[in-house]
Amino acid sequence: MRQGLFVLFLMLILAFFVIGFQSEQHQESYGDQTITVLADI
Repeated sequence: MRQGLFVLFLMLILAFFVIGFQSEQHQESYGDQTITVLADI
């Protein structure tokens, strides 16, 4: 019973990590665009 709860908790952390990583990638692409614009100036 406790082992199943641990696996569920682990999957929840993994899901949060994947969602955070995807949103971070989108922010990163925007950041790269602003950096290139600043570099051109």
